[in-house]
Amino acid sequence: TEWAGGRAQVDAVMAKVEGLNPWNGSPVVRAILRARGDLLRSEGAKNLVVLTDGMDNRIDKDAAYNPDKKGVPELLTEKFSGSGIGLHIVGFQVSGAEE
Repeated sequence: TEWAGGRAQVDAVMAKVEGLNPWNGSPVVRAILRARGDLLRSEGAKNLVVLTDGMDNRIDKDAAYNPDKKGVPELLTEKFSGSGIGLHIVGFQVSGAEE
């Protein structure tokens, strides 16, 4: 969805978010790859900024997005190389082992 700004669009997004139920899993890489697909279909500057507090704990089991069971760095490098999309991952309060 193209961001047009304004209160109505913020309210619509928040209505969707408030209806979600979190579960014990962090499909961070799947979300990144889904966003990549959206950006590939858009025009203009393409940058994806990911704010996360930890590692993905689902991509190794994700047959749809990672059928070859590649590691996260290898998978993201493969998918973003030559795509024209800048991928920027910011770790926020990441625990020692995950850092």
